[in-house]
Amino acid sequence: MGIYSIVFDRDPKDFSRQGGADARDALYSCVEMGDLARFEQVFGDFDDTLMSLIKDDRTHYKFTIQYVMAQLELIAVRGGLSLMECNELEDRYYRRLETTASPAEAVALLKDHCRALTEMIAECRELSPITRECRAYVQSHLYDDLSLPAIAAALQYSESYLSHRFREDLGQSVNDYVRQMRIARAKTLLRQDCSVAQIANMLCFSSQSHFAVAFKKATGLTPSAYRKSLPDGS
Repeated sequence: MGIYSIVFDRDPKDFSRQGGADARDALYSCVEMGDLARFEQVFGDFDDTLMSLIKDDRTHYKFTIQYVMAQLELIAVRGGLSLMECNELEDRYYRRLETTASPAEAVALLKDHCRALTEMIAECRELSPITRECRAYVQSHLYDDLSLPAIAAALQYSESYLSHRFREDLGQSVNDYVRQMRIARAKTLLRQDCSVAQIANMLCFSSQSHFAVAFKKATGLTPSAYRKSLPDGS
């Protein structure tokens, strides 16, 4: 079923007649494969169909773009990105989407979001297998012991080899990456009802003050200030 049969309550055949299904499938394949060489042409074909359907819609076009972004997130996870990476990127674009003033502006924003996912997947595919394994392990064990010895033991690599290959691939240490991912998860938790102390404990920071210092260093705000900066209903 095409996206517009859902968003616009149209018959899937109507969507297909406009070339929408083929353009959509080509775009999703391009993103999943991290195919930057084909991106401009593929998105251009999808853009033509998208704009033909929402160019006169001044009421629901943002919902349409949100729907496509959500589908792209699922495609990107299939392409090798973590759900956390996709969620953080999507969150930034959702916020920008709210300030768009026209369907054309929203589609341009969607293109930026789609290109960013494609670039991230392309970069991920260039990483060594050990680094991909390490990233995946960290992202799925953020509430557990993620010291270098613990990760190396879980993945059955030597600490020195894991540390060397990870830094060689990403230009940062395993510990720095763990901290970065935990701060990203903390941002999500701060949108919920968890207290700052609970978040610090859940994410294995040694204390609430240690968490606050790390969070401010990464974001420029304390956890409490970040929570206050969030729009209502975020």
